[in-house]
Amino acid sequence: MFKQQVYNFTVAIANQKGGAGKTTIAIHLAHTIALAKKRVLFVDGDPQGSASVWASSRETVSPFPVIQMARETLHRDLPEIAKDYHHCIIDTPPRVSALARSAILAADLSLIPVQPSSYDVWAAAETVALIQEAQQFKPDIRAAFVIDRRVTGSAIGREIDAALADFPFPVLAASISQRVAFAESSAGQSVMEFAPSSSASDEVRALSKAILNLMGVKSWFNPPPQRQLPNLNHRVSHIPIGSASTLPPTSTNDSNVLVLTADDR
Repeated sequence: MFKQQVYNFTVAIANQKGGAGKTTIAIHLAHTIALAKKRVLFVDGDPQGSASVWASSRETVSPFPVIQMARETLHRDLPEIAKDYHHCIIDTPPRVSALARSAILAADLSLIPVQPSSYDVWAAAETVALIQEAQQFKPDIRAAFVIDRRVTGSAIGREIDAALADFPFPVLAASISQRVAFAESSAGQSVMEFAPSSSASDEVRALSKAILNLMGVKSWFNPPPQRQLPNLNHRVSHIPIGSASTLPPTSTNDSNVLVLTADDR
């Protein structure tokens, strides 16, 4: 348990191996915070834009705003953009890069999803090294592993915790299992919408509680922001930020995605 209580923080979901389930965990964590009636900003820091596609495919307004911000200056730009939100979730790219480093530097907690396989454990070393590098500049960055797509009852599912024991970061007690509900809800929903009473939803809520325990708080509580929130309306907008953008082209028909662009005046 950490001594200092943190009431508003940024969580980066980071793993340099593709297919680790980063976007799924990031979306569900953000929705859990939104269901707790807190203002949460989702930052799509992956140039592939999977979270943005998820938001754009929704038939209803997203429960939280999604912004595309795949840029190497994310750690410098994000504090001003996210200052009126209680919490922020960052989905990071699946490779070691300046963009991934920037996302980790922007976070208070880096959550590392690891699937129960030898390949994932080996790949985790790269992510750990990246976080340790960031801690040289920002020593208070916290980090933890979360087991993703755990196969219940399998030997490797039981052994993954021991395999991660040699790393300097803890493994959260809560894990995400391999469940059909996650795949079935991926086209614009979360499992809390698709199957709110399912085991998948229960696992997401347990993960949320495990993160809060790690951060030393009991709930996603945060005092009201000091100034009025901008009226984002969860729709496409363009916010001048004063420097050249590194974002990939995005359709302005994306109804739930906020696109940050450079000031071209």
